[in-house]
Amino acid sequence: MSRKLSGAENRKKAKERKKQSHLSSSFLSSWLKENINEDESNNEPAGESAASLSASEEPSVSGTTEELLSCEIPVNCSEGESVLFDLNLNVDDPGTWPENLTDTQRCFIVSKLMNKLVNEPDISNTYRDGRKLSKDWFHKVLPNGEKINRLWLMLGKSMNSLYCLPCKLFAHTQSESKSSLVRREGFTNWKKVGERLSEHENSLNHKNCFCSWKNLEASLGKRGIDKDLQDEIEKEESHWKAVLHSVVDVILHLAKQGSPLRGSNETLEFSDPRSGKFLNTIELVSHYHPPLREHILRHRKGQVTYFSSKIQNEFLEIISNKIREQIMEEVKEAKYYAVMFDCTPDVSHLEQMSQVLRYVRVVENFPEITERFIDFFTVSDKTGIALSEEILKKIEQEGLDIKNCRGQSYDNGANMAGKYQGVQARISESNPLAKFVPCAAHTLNLVGVNAATAVHEVAGYFGTVNCLYTYFSASTNRWEVLLKYSPLALRKESDTRWSSRREALTVVHKHLDKIVEALNHLALDAVSSPETKSGAVSLLKSIQTFEFVAFTCFWQKTLKKIDIVSKMLQKEDIAIDVACNLLKGLTAQIKDCRDTIGNEVLEEAKQSCLALNVDPSFKEVRNRKKKRFFDEKCEDESSEISQHKKFKLALLQVNDRIEAELERRFQSMQKVNEMFGFLSPKQLTTLDNKTLREKATTLANLYRDDLDKDELSVEIESFKYSVIGSDNLAGSESKKE
Repeated sequence: MSRKLSGAENRKKAKERKKQSHLSSSFLSSWLKENINEDESNNEPAGESAASLSASEEPSVSGTTEELLSCEIPVNCSEGESVLFDLNLNVDDPGTWPENLTDTQRCFIVSKLMNKLVNEPDISNTYRDGRKLSKDWFHKVLPNGEKINRLWLMLGKSMNSLYCLPCKLFAHTQSESKSSLVRREGFTNWKKVGERLSEHENSLNHKNCFCSWKNLEASLGKRGIDKDLQDEIEKEESHWKAVLHSVVDVILHLAKQGSPLRGSNETLEFSDPRSGKFLNTIELVSHYHPPLREHILRHRKGQVTYFSSKIQNEFLEIISNKIREQIMEEVKEAKYYAVMFDCTPDVSHLEQMSQVLRYVRVVENFPEITERFIDFFTVSDKTGIALSEEILKKIEQEGLDIKNCRGQSYDNGANMAGKYQGVQARISESNPLAKFVPCAAHTLNLVGVNAATAVHEVAGYFGTVNCLYTYFSASTNRWEVLLKYSPLALRKESDTRWSSRREALTVVHKHLDKIVEALNHLALDAVSSPETKSGAVSLLKSIQTFEFVAFTCFWQKTLKKIDIVSKMLQKEDIAIDVACNLLKGLTAQIKDCRDTIGNEVLEEAKQSCLALNVDPSFKEVRNRKKKRFFDEKCEDESSEISQHKKFKLALLQVNDRIEAELERRFQSMQKVNEMFGFLSPKQLTTLDNKTLREKATTLANLYRDDLDKDELSVEIESFKYSVIGSDNLAGSESKKE
């Protein structure tokens, strides 16, 4: 361990350094002209400063903060001066440097230290107060765990102290109060070395000095540090891009599946099952994604992770807005569009309205009908006026013109499809060319619902069918008994999905005898609870009647016809003329079977009752006694009809209601078909040219701002022969095969 110098010895050495510095400056001044005018300075090599190069010749350091960007080099030195400088100056020991360095001395020191790439000082003599300096302080650990050299930190041998190289060189030009890392005695408090180094390197003055040092180094060495700095920036940028890509991919994956992202615990404790699907998926992906794994490992409290619920919602909002913008660009490019809106309550009992746009886009020179879901938004008032205002407001918010709307489609409820106060009527007032076409499948469902509630006896029948499902599904034991006897399980009914009623009735119609056996088993089982027994007995009394069996046969026939048409109407590529023909055919079927349906149903019901050991006759009901007033006569009494006739009248009422609803609810669709139906390939090939021209003229007059009647007629005739030619070609090829 070296002996500490006394005060007298230090003063003696200081005088010698001052004298040597004075001699050096006197010697150098003899090589310089005292008065140099502007013209002479341009031709004097010794007057050119390596640090005063223009930005076009040598780029300056590019920092990440405004302080770094505003750094300038406040010194001027020349290569000639650095060569003539006193070589006895120890550049590796800042403790021996003069207090006030000249520009020449700075250039000399920087030129000697500029190729230093690794900072590995000898710390063997740094013991102070029982502590020793560690080499770890000459490195900085980044948040990602990477170590970088603190090249600016130097250990002076004379004082065994730490110094900041850039601040030692340029601190006096920054007008700062010097820290211990800049003073001659240096920094020796090893107990607080980590805290002081962190404070110093993050200070503004240090950054300015560091920038000046590196710019001077770049000027002297004819190279810049922009490349190294940019490499670090790009490396960090690539890391964050990889992390964000993985985060967005996980969010999109879960959003497409409709899965909840968050859990009850949002901390990065991946082993916790309460963390939710998002964090658990992030953990899974990190096993195969090194940047994401590194990002998780470097996480500390208070740092950015991009795993919070706010970030998830922000990403989803950005993605949805981008998709919405793209869709709106496609709609505006297509110009004409149709709107579809529908309301339904959600689990929070709020009325949510969905928005769908339908338009035609050209994909690889081929027209394609496109439907895009746009949004959900909450509505409070379900009247036609309020809903129409919300729809018009929403269309305006999307930047679309209601005048370019050519179609509107909703359910066939009164508030949406009403002829005078419905939404379609209000929209038509704003734009008469927005033709209303109801949702065919939903409308057909409403036809069945209204028919089922038209007659009291029919409503009671469906209530009994629903009670069967409720009874068996209320207990696992009951359900097990049902499956023991019946190969098919009972199905639940749904008012919004009429096909579910057909499925429920199919099981009852085919396996009514098995259901009866299951109920008898439960009613007679000694282990069954009283509630189970009483429920089974009650249901047996309800279904073991001729009326129940007859209604089952009737609805099985009727719903089968409706269900076939309903499924065909739900096809994506169905044309409006085909849909209208299907509905016309269904209406004709219902109308034709009106006179025979009663007898057919009763005959089938009798055969089923014989197989079930049920009396094939209606239960006789005692005629109701009505009090006769003094002014009434006997002939005024209403005549009572038999149960047989009552049943037939009920079937006729249901049949007539279905027929009437089919004709009433699909009027708007039939009108649209009359306008555009002639464009279908079937009608094009069968209608003569005169009729086609008349229909084309009528259509062009309706859309006079969109179509030219003469051009439309010519194009339709040309298209007609093109369709005929393609049909003939297809027919000849099929014959060859």
